Amino acid sequence: MSIESFSPIPLVTFGSWLTLLDPSDVPPWMSPNLGDVEFFPGGVRTRSGLVSQYSPLAGSPAVNGIKTYVTQNLKQTLLAFDALGNLWQEQTPGTLSLISSSLAPALLMASTTLFGREYIALSDGQIGQDLPRQFDATNLDRVSQVGLGEGPAVADSADPGSISAGVHQCVVVFVTRQDYWTVPSPAASWTAAGNHKAIVTNIPTGPSNVTPDTGVHGGRRHGLLQRSSVDGHQ
Repeated sequence: MSIESFSPIPLVTFGSWLTLLDPSDVPPWMSPNLGDVEFFPGGVRTRSGLVSQYSPLAGSPAVNGIKTYVTQNLKQTLLAFDALGNLWQEQTPGTLSLISSSLAPALLMASTTLFGREYIALSDGQIGQDLPRQFDATNLDRVSQVGLGEGPAVADSADPGSISAGVHQCVVVFVTRQDYWTVPSPAASWTAAGNHKAIVTNIPTGPSNVTPDTGVHGGRRHGLLQRSSVDGHQ
């Protein structure tokens, strides 16, 4: 459409957004749409355009989730989740560093900050499609941890000890970084000769969120008697 036949209309007053009238009836000093207008004290101007704050991500994936994570010392950290399954954080202003590249791709991220951690859910927009995660500014761990499917192997040691004669049982428990204790493993039974220590082998080590000092428990027939480190014998 040509504007050559239009006559200029001087505007002395700049109004604001008006939605109560049909757009064709809005007076010249008002507007039915102010999506690209910025008002400031004493004036009006075109809104500034968007400026990219980060370098493009590898592979140029879409960003499917963005959230500000507030740490326990009240530091605000930007988290971004891309369509390739990568989770990023802004440790240095203007620079994204990779937290993990092992999350499921093509999902949406929703998260919340609680107890100094960011709890992250990944879904297709309807139901969850990956394990819930928690991030504490250092470790990205799963929120829940299943127990062990197999117990250890136990036998009498040649070294003298204080274990009484009879049938005893031993189980292994995973203890996560958050001090969560999983369901014990199936119990391993052995018949002690008495007055000897026990050798515990085939102890599961667990995934990365399990602390190295995994609990090993021994009991006579029923009940837990003690907790020792994975390399302890008692």
